[in-house]
Amino acid sequence: PKTYIIWSSSAERASETAMIFAQNISYPIESIDYKDELYTFDENKLEKVIKSCNNGIESVILFGHNEAITNFVNKFGDAFINNVPTAGFVSLQFDTDNWDTIKKGKTQKIIFPKDLK
Repeated sequence: PKTYIIWSSSAERASETAMIFAQNISYPIESIDYKDELYTFDENKLEKVIKSCNNGIESVILFGHNEAITNFVNKFGDAFINNVPTAGFVSLQFDTDNWDTIKKGKTQKIIFPKDLK
């Protein structure tokens, strides 16, 4: 089975969005991991948090903040995104079993609120 976790910034809007998302995929909201370190606008700090993920976890669903998110997906994905908007979704896939060695990956999916109208 796929193992995934949800990490969210401790900021109110990010954590509320994470809770709504979790409820919609039947993920227990008490299992969301709120991390103060995700309350950052610096992609290097974001990268450090992501690289700290336990290698037993296959996927991380992360709720954070811009500029960090946009800059991270542009550094590690293969599609340029001018701006990841509020409630935007970008999925990246990495060809590694170790979070701490992630390199350029593939941008798998991009969904922005305007696409859902």
